[in-house]
Amino acid sequence: MLPTLKLKYGCLFVCMLAVFYGNAQLLSWSPDFIQEASATVEITCDANFGNKGLINYTPTSDVYVHIGVITNNSTSSTDWKYSKFTWGTTNVAAACTFLGNNKWKYAISGGLRSYFGITDVNEKILKIAILFRTGSGSNVQRNADGSDMYVPVYDNT
Repeated sequence: MLPTLKLKYGCLFVCMLAVFYGNAQLLSWSPDFIQEASATVEITCDANFGNKGLINYTPTSDVYVHIGVITNNSTSSTDWKYSKFTWGTTNVAAACTFLGNNKWKYAISGGLRSYFGITDVNEKILKIAILFRTGSGSNVQRNADGSDMYVPVYDNT
């Protein structure tokens, strides 16, 4: 009976680790499958991952996003369209909410097309391009390889 008990608890421990590490990531978002018409989109950045550009950054109220989209009109995966804010500025509309433990959240409301001001009905949003940065832009949270971060946008299918 003892080997069975060890196996049971061993499996439980491995499953718990998988859940913990499976949820630990640089970016997370809600809803899970963002669409152009999603009324509210929340993107959370965990600076404990990626390049750790904002790890232990203070003041925590001095974190902003640089945000745009990759569309079917983009010439490459780094050709941001409809960037909302000027780099190194502290526009209150770009301010992030500190969640504790090196995490910040940014919320978009009113639908992506409206938020980014996209009026061409033939232009489709493929990804949200986003960086979390300090007000001056001197510290930037990116992927571990230094590249930009993206959130997928799904069509209605």
